[in-house]
Amino acid sequence: MAKTLQDLRREAGYRSAKDFAAAMEIALSTYNRYESQPESIPLKQAWAIADFLGCSIDMVVGRDPVTVDGMRGDVQRFYDSLSAEGRALMDEQMDFVAHRERKAAERRRNRATVVNRALMVHYKAQFDAQHERDAPFGIVVGYEGVADHRAAFEAFLADVAARKLEADIDEHLAGLEEELREGYIDADGTAHSFSEDEIARQLETERAAMREEYEPRDREVIAGIMQAYDEQSEGEPAGAATPTGPSPIKG
Repeated sequence: MAKTLQDLRREAGYRSAKDFAAAMEIALSTYNRYESQPESIPLKQAWAIADFLGCSIDMVVGRDPVTVDGMRGDVQRFYDSLSAEGRALMDEQMDFVAHRERKAAERRRNRATVVNRALMVHYKAQFDAQHERDAPFGIVVGYEGVADHRAAFEAFLADVAARKLEADIDEHLAGLEEELREGYIDADGTAHSFSEDEIARQLETERAAMREEYEPRDREVIAGIMQAYDEQSEGEPAGAATPTGPSPIKG
């Protein structure tokens, strides 16, 4: 049976999650989440914990240690045991399954395209409204070319994503700070509290961890929206998507 992260931590001599979290410079609430939901551990943090404990990442996330024979798997061992005729039949079945998988992947891409287009329309409307709102009366805001308009729209998306992420992080940290100020009682019934410096460090560590976790996701969303923007621009007549005029007013 695979060992848990809690097992590994205790074998390393750390009786409490608090002590181990402090040694790893991880917020206690974040580390507690790692122990209860090991699949949520970011790769970089899993490597750090594995190096610290002297074990593999598989063990950190609760998987059995990997062996060469185990990597072959039951399916590969079964395939190797078949006759030439049996292998040919299985190859045909695998080709059929691969075809179905390609079709399923195509459907997922199509759904993603629909979502990206909807997001593009939604945020482009906000983008245009912002520049119209900020422009002086009687001035039409335009761009010198498609590239300028595209760059401004992408910067707008990045700004919206960053502000939304910071708002979400602030809301999360407000709840975490309340928990830290209340302290906790361990399994032995001993009450523990945190100093102001400890609270500040844990909040900053949690903020950095959340940024590391969610910023890549936001970049992927922006990339999808910009792909939809490019596809729309390619289908429009030259100059239709980006009118010329005075320099853009940055919002």
